[in-house]
Amino acid sequence: MSRGGKREGAGAKRKDPRLVKIPVGYRLSRWLVEWLREQLNQAATIEDALIWRHKLKSSVRPEVNNQNAGVVKLVDARDLKSLVI
Repeated sequence: MSRGGKREGAGAKRKDPRLVKIPVGYRLSRWLVEWLREQLNQAATIEDALIWRHKLKSSVRPEVNNQNAGVVKLVDARDLKSLVI
């Protein structure tokens, strides 16, 4: 029986470079940070708020299907009808 080694299809799949998250650091009010930490997905909450507030037109945006956790579907940000902030 073989152990370890390179296997075809093993490992993490490559992500679309437009969807890669970049860590950034900003200073925010304490109350806002406390509220943000209570959210399920802080990055998505910030992205949704910025897209909604500034009416940004993103060509590609991930949408997580809550019924099938981990399933990601790419949608056009212009197709978003409502945002919960």
